[in-house]
Amino acid sequence: MKDQAKTKQTLIGELASLRKRIAQLEQFESERRQVEKALRASENRYYKLFQHMSSSVAIYEAVEDGADFVIRDFNAAAERLEKIQKEEILGRRVTEVFPGVSDFGLFSVFQRVWKTGNSEDHNVSFYQDNRISGWRENHVYKLPSGEVVAIYDDVTDRKQAECALRESEEKYRALFENAGEAIFVAQDGRVAFLNPMTAQITGYSGEEITSRPFVDFIHADDRDMITDRHTRRLQGEDIPRSYTFRMLRKNGSLLWVQLDTVLINWQGKPATLNFMTDITERKRIEDALRESEHELRALFKSMLNAFVLFESVFDRDGNFVSYRFVYINDAYERITGVKNNEVRGKTVHEVWPNTEASWVKAYGDVATTGIPSTFDMYHEPTEKLYHCNAYRPWDTKGRFCVVFEDITERRRAE
Repeated sequence: MKDQAKTKQTLIGELASLRKRIAQLEQFESERRQVEKALRASENRYYKLFQHMSSSVAIYEAVEDGADFVIRDFNAAAERLEKIQKEEILGRRVTEVFPGVSDFGLFSVFQRVWKTGNSEDHNVSFYQDNRISGWRENHVYKLPSGEVVAIYDDVTDRKQAECALRESEEKYRALFENAGEAIFVAQDGRVAFLNPMTAQITGYSGEEITSRPFVDFIHADDRDMITDRHTRRLQGEDIPRSYTFRMLRKNGSLLWVQLDTVLINWQGKPATLNFMTDITERKRIEDALRESEHELRALFKSMLNAFVLFESVFDRDGNFVSYRFVYINDAYERITGVKNNEVRGKTVHEVWPNTEASWVKAYGDVATTGIPSTFDMYHEPTEKLYHCNAYRPWDTKGRFCVVFEDITERRRAE
């Protein structure tokens, strides 16, 4: 009788354990689907904004502690401007694709922004290599993920307009009237001369603009800054030529602009020649990217299961040979004992040199085929058994995700 009671009690305990395990698996699957859904939604939103921007956008990842930068994404506008297809350059170093980037002065900007996290404007400069050339204006900032983003425009027409101004008043006027950006002369607190695009982007007529102090068109929070810089420039002080600020269109909507200005002599008195570009769309893209990044980080941080985003590493023959850490959540740190800031940008073999080939094979199959895989596998470096779900939510082989849990103790109990 005692043996029968013991057997019954054992069965009851096993049934309770089974129910608990089923609940854990259901929670695991729910979190995995939630992550996949969030990733796809974020990717779709980012991709549409990214691809339809009129400005060129390139995303880079620092390698070798900022010694170089690898191209991670390139939008359609950048493909057209640089006369190159994205597929030809993804994963390649910026110094290889654009060998003139250091002489251009942009490479040092990338390094500073990556190290400090402070965005920078790279003023209009001439880029040239054996394939392309032109005047470029860049705005560079760092994403929370650590990647560096360059949003830039070709301003060759503008530079030609400046040259035309010096060479021929007649040629200049034609360019001035038909330029795709606002051009105006500011003097004594007012706009003294403007082209049609100035009126077009603000919504005011030329007469309305010239009849009022120019600070009337500037957002209240930026007026002091603009007035101070304009006054100091007219006094001959050497201050930045390029900066951004907010204006208000005639319909009351907010207008973000990038201003490039130079000191000139206008009708015998000091004045400024200003080139103004509408960057409202750029600001909207930056805000959307930051919001998307923060939403995903909040989701990943709160997960009970470990999450990791890996970047695929291929050899010269295109074989999957390793994978690099891009991001890990708090649960991953807790389970494995490594920290995100310590492993980000490193390959798994740099973090754990004795990583088993079975892990490379399992992840390589997912990365190259796009077919999700669920498996249990022992990890020698951490001496733990993991239940893993690996999947690739993107079309590219370049990155894949893994959600997993530590089942070491449960397997021992079984």
